[in-house]
Amino acid sequence: MQDERSDESLLRAHNSGDPQALAVLLKRYEGWHRGIARKRFGANDELVADAVQEAWLGIYRKAETFRGEAKVSTWMYRIVDNACIDLLRKEMVRPQLHLVSDQIQESIPDEARFEEQSDAQITVFGALYKLPDEQRDAILLTDIEGFSEEEAAKQLGVAAGTIKSRRSRGRAKLAELLADLNPKNMEPTPPGARHIDGGE
Repeated sequence: MQDERSDESLLRAHNSGDPQALAVLLKRYEGWHRGIARKRFGANDELVADAVQEAWLGIYRKAETFRGEAKVSTWMYRIVDNACIDLLRKEMVRPQLHLVSDQIQESIPDEARFEEQSDAQITVFGALYKLPDEQRDAILLTDIEGFSEEEAAKQLGVAAGTIKSRRSRGRAKLAELLADLNPKNMEPTPPGARHIDGGE
């Protein structure tokens, strides 16, 4: 018989000691979690399985930290996506960041296009993860994973207009970060020089 408890109820039950609740929750979202990983790793079933396994371990470990500030599905999405990112780094797999925004693409100076496209992708990838979570999630879901603003809004539990606003602010901030793709900025930073985040 299908368990009809809400996601929040299942997570609370798990934190209260229900040995089956988390398994029910993860089974409910297994297809979606695998879909997130597949968009990162393509047809590499082994990496997809590894990413989901790591994500589920992360969900188990972090379950008690859930405070209900976002939907459970949104909270899990971030854990799954971060698990994929960690695995990409470990495996030295180059992320396929096809940023469809002309605004972002045009913000990269011509002289900043490196001989190795993969190096540029890694730099863009790093810049993306300097954004606030809400802006990064909006860009990940729409520009990278191909969801419409309406679909992304449903997944994150917000209005489509909110996604549009977060996406716009995130793109603007990302454009600022991408300006540092100039090869001159890849040289060793002298002591006391300004870093990308404005620190010393």
